[in-house]
Amino acid sequence: MNVSFGTFDALIVGRRYYDSHTKTGEHIELYREPCNPYDDNAIAAYSLGGQKLGHLPRWLAKVLAPCTDKIGCILKGKVTGPGNVYVTPIDLYIYAPLDASSRLRKQLDAYWDMWQLSVPASVKDKCNKAIPAENTGNRLLVISTAAGMGDWIAYLAGSRVSRVPCTIRWIVYSRSLPAVYIPDYQVVFVCASDAAYLLARASLDCWSHVAVDKTAIGESQLAMLPDLAPVLSTKTTFFV
Repeated sequence: MNVSFGTFDALIVGRRYYDSHTKTGEHIELYREPCNPYDDNAIAAYSLGGQKLGHLPRWLAKVLAPCTDKIGCILKGKVTGPGNVYVTPIDLYIYAPLDASSRLRKQLDAYWDMWQLSVPASVKDKCNKAIPAENTGNRLLVISTAAGMGDWIAYLAGSRVSRVPCTIRWIVYSRSLPAVYIPDYQVVFVCASDAAYLLARASLDCWSHVAVDKTAIGESQLAMLPDLAPVLSTKTTFFV
């Protein structure tokens, strides 16, 4: 017999890659995709009608995949808001056999307490710690991928649990943006492939610290960006 071991806020990411729609209150199914060519921990989200909606964030799938594979946990979800082209917010539920409590706690490790306390456990928590408060003069540069920036942007744009002031000025960097305008923004997002280009035109002193979003960029990708080595050895926050 399976029982509920808790719930917390999560996101379905990669929405723009699927021609499917959701509505608030809709129940969804979550299934493992061990043969996914991009992530062998992948967990996909489907509507009850069988339409694929996207995936759980890579970092969360890494935590939950062993729970489904080794313990036999079942994951369910319910849409909690309209979302946007990048993400859809959900409540995520975990069910497991009653006698699996100790194994589940051991597998989840530090995430156990977050789960039991319903603490929002997604990249938005990391955003909340890293994004500077208003009028502090602090600046943040986020190095990510086009897909990875979706979570951050959704959070800044005002998710249902957002605690970040909506007046923070942020921008997604493109090579057409003159470097002289960079200091006007408290948060600048840049794709890893453009990061060295940006840093060659804007002083690193523009930012209080640099965040490399390792929930989106793997070690192998970082190794292919040798021009970022000076940045990675200075004021960098890694998200793991």
